[in-house]
Amino acid sequence: MPVRVIVKISDKGYKLYVASPCGETPAGDRLERGKPLPNDRWEYDSEEEAKNAARELQIYIDQYERKRSKGIRKNKKLEEQENKLREHIARYYAFNRKT
Repeated sequence: MPVRVIVKISDKGYKLYVASPCGETPAGDRLERGKPLPNDRWEYDSEEEAKNAARELQIYIDQYERKRSKGIRKNKKLEEQENKLREHIARYYAFNRKT
């Protein structure tokens, strides 16, 4: 099961969580992998802001996982199509997730 970023309602607004095979944990600085994280906040006042941040974080995590698991070099055109599809899927999960 891949790692997914989800948005949950908390006392102070909306909070980002990471769902993995180990369970759900709050998102945080421990997710940084080489490049800087796309955002440094984990709690948001509006649901739209939280979903946008979740989408960006999901793309960041997916890029790291893809880079880590690359073994065979792929065709550049296929890689671009795959990246677009992954971004579309990340947006879909971020905006259609039930909290």
